[in-house]
Amino acid sequence: EWGAPVEGLAAARRALEDEHGVADRRRLLGLLLGGLVANDRIDEAEAWMPARVVALREEGLTAQADLEERRGLTMFGIGDADTMTVLEGELAAAGDAPPATRADLELTLAISRLRAEETTAAIALAEAAADHFDEAGEAAGISAALLTIVAARSDEGDRPRTAEAIEQLLLVPELSEGRRARALEYRARVFGGDERYAKGAADADEVCRILATIGAASSLATANVLAGMLHEDGGQFAEAVVRYRAGARGLEEHGASPTATRYKLGRSMLAAGDAVEAVEVLHEVYGAETEAEEPPASRAQTLMLLSRAFEAAEQYGNAVWAWGNAAELADEGEAEALAASALVNRGRLLM
Repeated sequence: EWGAPVEGLAAARRALEDEHGVADRRRLLGLLLGGLVANDRIDEAEAWMPARVVALREEGLTAQADLEERRGLTMFGIGDADTMTVLEGELAAAGDAPPATRADLELTLAISRLRAEETTAAIALAEAAADHFDEAGEAAGISAALLTIVAARSDEGDRPRTAEAIEQLLLVPELSEGRRARALEYRARVFGGDERYAKGAADADEVCRILATIGAASSLATANVLAGMLHEDGGQFAEAVVRYRAGARGLEEHGASPTATRYKLGRSMLAAGDAVEAVEVLHEVYGAETEAEEPPASRAQTLMLLSRAFEAAEQYGNAVWAWGNAAELADEGEAEALAASALVNRGRLLM
C-alpha cells in the first residue's frame, strides 16, 4: 500500500495475530511480504514465504501457489538482472493460468519494466493486468495495475494522459485510502504543472488528511512539503508556512534532513510578511548548510534570501554583512551572476 511501508508492515503483523479466514490470511501475508521487501528485510520475508504458499493452497489457488513457490520473493519486488527474463518465461507459459495469476505476472513484469524506464512496455503490461484482474473480479488488483499506468504516464511527462489515467483510477470501486492518496498526489503534481495551484493544493491537503487518518506518519511529512509548495506557488504564503512547518518537523522526526524544507519555510515567512521569524529560520538554515559543507553557491543563495529578510526586519547592518558574505561564497563557487547581484545589493545599502 502506498505511503506507509513501515506502518503497513506493523498493521499486517498485528492483524495476523488474530483469527482470520483463509482468504483474509492470504491477503494479509501478501501485505506482510510486500512490507518486508519494501523495508529490505529479506531474511524475514523469506521466512514468511512458505506460510503464504500454504495459505494459497488452502484457498484452492493452486496455480498462484505453484508460481510463488517457484519464484518466491520475485513476485513481491525482489529483482536482479535476470528477473525480467524469468518473468517473461513464466508469462509465456501461463496461457492456461487463471486470470488472477496471469494478471499478477503481468503486473510484476510491468513494475520491473517501469523500474528499467521502459514505460511503453510497462503500460501495455499493466493494461493487460488490469483487464485480467477485472476478469477475476479483483478490484484491488485493478487499482494496483492502474496506479502503475499512472506512474508510467507521469514518468513520460505526459500530463494530459497522466490526468486521464488518474481519473480512471479514482473510479475503481472500493479504492483503498492509501491508493486514493497516491492518485491525488499525482493529480496535485499535474495541477501544479498546469499552474492550477489552488486545485493542486486542495488535492495535496486531502492527501495529508488521508495519510494522517490512516496513520501513515512516515509519508505525511513529504506530503505536507508538496502541499506547501503548491500553496506557495499559488501565492498563499501563510498557508504554505503551516504546511512547511509541519513537513520540516515530520522529516526531522523520521531522521531525514529538514534543511531544504526549512529554507522554503523561511522564504514563505518572508513573503507572508513575517520577516523577524524568517530571519531566525534562515539563519538556522545557513548554519546547517555550513555545518554540512554544502556547495558555496548554495550557501550564497541562502545568505541572499537571509539578506532580504534582514532588510525587511530593518536589520540593515546584518543585511550588509550577509550580502557581503554571499558575494564571497558566490565567487568561491564560481557563480558570477550571484556574486555580482550580492555586491550590487550590498553597495545599495552602503550608499
